[in-house]
Amino acid sequence: MSLWVEILLDKYAFIRPTQRLLSDLRSHDIDLSLGTVTGGLKQLAPVFKPIREEIIRMNLEQLVWHADETRWPVFVPVEGKVGWQFERREQELSDLELHPVRRKLLVSLGNHWNGLTLFIDHPEIPMDNNTAERTLRLLVCGRKQFFGSRAVWAGHLAANLFSLFATLQLWAINPRKWLSAYLHACAQAGGQAPPDAARWLPWNLPLPERTAMAELPEVDDTS
Repeated sequence: MSLWVEILLDKYAFIRPTQRLLSDLRSHDIDLSLGTVTGGLKQLAPVFKPIREEIIRMNLEQLVWHADETRWPVFVPVEGKVGWQFERREQELSDLELHPVRRKLLVSLGNHWNGLTLFIDHPEIPMDNNTAERTLRLLVCGRKQFFGSRAVWAGHLAANLFSLFATLQLWAINPRKWLSAYLHACAQAGGQAPPDAARWLPWNLPLPERTAMAELPEVDDTS
């Protein structure tokens, strides 16, 4: 089980391509094929679905959401799947000699003005979405490292684990300890998600368990 903890963390928390992980494992005299890892990940994928569903349920109950349009590519033909299409809408501004860059900025401001000024009447809403962008930084790095997913199930698994690890980080929970405990519970449930999967979310964990899984605070080594 510890091997799968390492594989999940290496790929989805530390954003290392699988081939690089396999090369690293071979240096430790552990010979795994790409097919073995892919097959194992496909078997593990369903156990994380109820975890993400619970995260979504909790998010929907919040008053404010942080959001960003960062995408995760899935390279597989799917019926009804369409790509993003950004259509340029013609805008007529009074100054026909306006610099194109400034014209583009003014058009964008006009299109998004209501959203950009929403915080004036609702001070609980942040002025920017920097929190979302910082949270998605690892995902963006992963997209650059291994470009996305090659199957629909793999895309769902990536979304589930990116959501999970970001949630654990917010709650200062060590992902290695959490994964080890959760996969052990899945093994006890016959290789499926435990019937009480929701109890494994940080806000449902009993305090002693959450304390035992706590991430060590970062040490300030600037001296």
